[in-house]
Amino acid sequence: MEDKKFLITIDGTQVGEDEEDRVSLSTFGSFYKKDNVYYITYEESAATGFEGDVTSLVIDSDRMVTVNRTGVSNTHMVIEKGIRHMSYYTTDFGDIRLGIRADKIENQLNDNGGQLKLRYTLDINSMDLTTNELNINVRLM
Repeated sequence: MEDKKFLITIDGTQVGEDEEDRVSLSTFGSFYKKDNVYYITYEESAATGFEGDVTSLVIDSDRMVTVNRTGVSNTHMVIEKGIRHMSYYTTDFGDIRLGIRADKIENQLNDNGGQLKLRYTLDINSMDLTTNELNINVRLM
């Protein structure tokens, strides 16, 4: 079987109490479907602040997305519509325990790529910290 090359473009917005940050990343990575679940894997860059780390997304329909980042910054997040999950997030200052709850997961992926949109809130001790939006486009090259 021939390996396919995919261009993965991520546009993210993070809105906190007094600030808004935007990040964009375009990179090549892997994309495939197994047992009705989509998998996206790519290497982070300096643009995201996680240069050298590898991020994998597991997309289970419009219901749940699991994000695993390995490398210098190890993270495991479960983003599920309507349900709050707890996650550990590694920073330069140590691990932080965050709550994550999604209010939007739009999965428009197919076997050749497509788009995934997420909107979720991160909280500490049930106090909202940031609202985050990710638009992820996957295109077969």
